[in-house]
Amino acid sequence: MHHIHHTPALIFSARNSGEADRIFTLYTRELGLLRARASGVRKISSKLRYTLQEFSLLNADLVRGKDAWRITSAMPMKSFLKDGDMGAPRFSATHQIIARISSLISRLANGEHAHPEIFDDLVRGFDSLHGATKEAQESIELLLVLRVLHELGYIGNQESLKEYLARDFDPSSLSTSILPRKNMLFEINRALRESQM
Repeated sequence: MHHIHHTPALIFSARNSGEADRIFTLYTRELGLLRARASGVRKISSKLRYTLQEFSLLNADLVRGKDAWRITSAMPMKSFLKDGDMGAPRFSATHQIIARISSLISRLANGEHAHPEIFDDLVRGFDSLHGATKEAQESIELLLVLRVLHELGYIGNQESLKEYLARDFDPSSLSTSILPRKNMLFEINRALRESQM
């Protein structure tokens, strides 16, 4: 009997596998980054067909099989793509930001190692992108990337960025005019260069 892991999860990406399966890249609160198969999910009769959508938040039940993770069930919580974003010929700004951050974490996160702080920051950050001005969206992305790199150990405790790294991430209190953008970008670019990613 396999142990069932219950955890909130963000779906970063998905790809088709076989005749009806899909393999999902998930960032989970309890298990970190992992890839999991959903069997038969592309069939019209699948109960998970509409639950497992990219850039959504869900409560997932996962089982570790002999060779890989499997999604056994899931309960949708929220989609970070609003109705106007779905099926648009060009990605919305929100979609692009979420895709860039998801891709960065997929490259940098070290396998199945939980970082609940990153997970919580992502949920709050992705949620705050809707309805935000372009400048606010750019600031949220910058701060999220900085905090992700810090949590993963790529950026140390910089005195000039201390308040942005230490406190709880609250996009609603973000003042875009006072962000030390130049310093943030310098540290982010340095970290990415040193990581060779």
